[in-house]
Amino acid sequence: MSRRHLPLLAMLATLASGGHAADTRKAEALVVQALSCEVPNGKARSVVKALAALGAKPGKLEGDFVLPVPVQVFGLPVSYVSALPADLGVDTYIAVFPSGNLAAVAAAARLNATAGTYRREAPRGRLAADLRSRVDVWLSCATQ
Repeated sequence: MSRRHLPLLAMLATLASGGHAADTRKAEALVVQALSCEVPNGKARSVVKALAALGAKPGKLEGDFVLPVPVQVFGLPVSYVSALPADLGVDTYIAVFPSGNLAAVAAAARLNATAGTYRREAPRGRLAADLRSRVDVWLSCATQ
């Protein structure tokens, strides 16, 4: 290979990686929108594809995923998520904050305290935060 080809190869490599970076940003944006309850019902399969594009590995249960690099949801890092298609008519997305602080997650997501839990209507569904297993905070979205 001649020296003339090296700049061309470098340019092609840069363009190729830029396309991958753009795809990764789109995938991350879709996942964050789903976890923020900003994705319409019926998009869970697209969200699962986006999780795969981000390198997510299957979790313990069906629909659970572990991200290699956390995404920011309401300014908080999330690595463990669930994306459950609308088998019952409603897509469900869950962000799990291990050893999280329920009040802090609720404040970040701008949820209202209601009967021992936190919730609010979001652009495309209902967001709710609950404490599970006494230590994990689940931020869930049930789409409309």
